[in-house]
Amino acid sequence: HEKKGGETSPKIQVLDSMNSSDFYTAISGSEPTIVRGQREDWCTSNEWTLDYIRRVAGNDVVGVETSQSNRFYSNAGLRKARMRIADFLDVFTAPNRTLDYYLAEEGLEGMPKLLDDLRDPEFAEHAQIDKRQIWVGAGGQVSPLHHDQWDNVLCQIRGTRYFTLFDPLQVDRLYPKSGINRHFSQLDPEHVNLTQFPKFKFAKKYTAKVSAGEMLIIPAFWWHQVRHAQEVNVAVNFWFTPSSLLAELLYDILLPNGPNTDE
Repeated sequence: HEKKGGETSPKIQVLDSMNSSDFYTAISGSEPTIVRGQREDWCTSNEWTLDYIRRVAGNDVVGVETSQSNRFYSNAGLRKARMRIADFLDVFTAPNRTLDYYLAEEGLEGMPKLLDDLRDPEFAEHAQIDKRQIWVGAGGQVSPLHHDQWDNVLCQIRGTRYFTLFDPLQVDRLYPKSGINRHFSQLDPEHVNLTQFPKFKFAKKYTAKVSAGEMLIIPAFWWHQVRHAQEVNVAVNFWFTPSSLLAELLYDILLPNGPNTDE
């Protein structure tokens, strides 16, 4: 009974450029959007190669996710280690490594030279940025199906990511966990046991491929699973305070177990 479940919905909107009106429309209308241009508006004057990251931030200490399965967040065997970026870069692609390493969801405030090199997206100048984060993996990482409480602008610097997304109103078809992990789903949308999760067959999914130099706008509370291509992957993202209070209140009603208090 292991099947790829979920119907495919209309494709995600793709734009060649984005202005503040486009951004507001995507966020307030809860419409994921790929932007294929404008890297100069959000990235840097320097290429963020691994050598460059090592040179300007190698001594900065960060939290690195480790896993025995290349799946991260809320999975068995997951641990977080503190290490220098230089030490992480030494081990995360080593062919004889016994663990998978992922520099994930790490605030750029702890990497001041990289932060100085990063520009906030001009189209979001009127939105409130909560976090600026970096993500570096060796390839093949999977972040299981979950949602975030922020509007998200993901900027792909190197490599490719594949997203599977579901709109917030489909929560009853996605089988969220309970308690503090209620923003994670129990299922893997790429390999679903429909006997165990029968409602998933009615879920409509969006898919997105995001390559180097592209952005993906993910409105708050959209469910998404992320799979990295088998190559070194570098990205930054910006989390913004959600623009729609109504959506947040509605979502707290729909999602079981009361308001989400897990950050």
